Amino acid sequence: MSAGELQERTVSTGAIDLHVAMVEQSDSPTLVLLHGLYDRWEVWNSLIDQLGDNFSVVAPDLRGHARSDHPESGYELDDYAADVVGMLDALGISRAIVAGHSLGALIGLVAAADHADRVSHLAMIDPPLRQGEQGRQLLEILLDARQGGLEETYQLISELYAFSGTEQDWRRQTEWLRATSEAAFQGMIAMSDDAAFDRYLSLIERVTCPTLLLQADPMSGGVLSDDDAAEATRRQPLMRHVRVPDTGHSVHQDAPSLTACEILSLTGQE
Repeated sequence: MSAGELQERTVSTGAIDLHVAMVEQSDSPTLVLLHGLYDRWEVWNSLIDQLGDNFSVVAPDLRGHARSDHPESGYELDDYAADVVGMLDALGISRAIVAGHSLGALIGLVAAADHADRVSHLAMIDPPLRQGEQGRQLLEILLDARQGGLEETYQLISELYAFSGTEQDWRRQTEWLRATSEAAFQGMIAMSDDAAFDRYLSLIERVTCPTLLLQADPMSGGVLSDDDAAEATRRQPLMRHVRVPDTGHSVHQDAPSLTACEILSLTGQE
């Protein structure tokens, strides 16, 4: 990339150590990228390539994921958001743009609502505001697969994603799934209760910074329904809603150029 060189390092939040990928650009705003459940920072590679000239980028592996610490407890959204604030403190960053996907979007939402002085802009990419029974069942299936042997995990992943991806993709997903803490899955399952949607709407109402809601296509694997996206947007006058047709849950990977353009627009750099 033409921007500063990407480097990986360990950052202590004061509670745990996070493995963090960074592109440092002097005199540029900081963009924090938060991945989803059983992902890791590498899912942002394409977006970093496109935005590394505009921002200093900080992309951690979340607690319980990949090379960051895997504590036995502490997998509520407040815990993850505290990690983000602790990471910013350790890096000497007073305020940042926060973009998150799925679980990372919910973490960003809590950070923006509860630590408003630390988040200048928020981008939520297909957040699971209402997981429902189907979402809980999928999480439980993935947790069961993680607890099995390597080939058992791979077999389930290849069946779940039989109509998308390649064998290489399935092997990578298998590796990443097995490298994720069981407690992280249990924490996500606990977030999928029937009252979750109302809690997230309350948080959305408290956000005071410009916000982007980037919705995947529900017919292509997106987890945010049109009705729920409309209600979230209605509750937050600072939120701009963009629906991406024919794009699955991982909008930032399926449409990195569009995602980059929307983040630049959100931050006034279009």
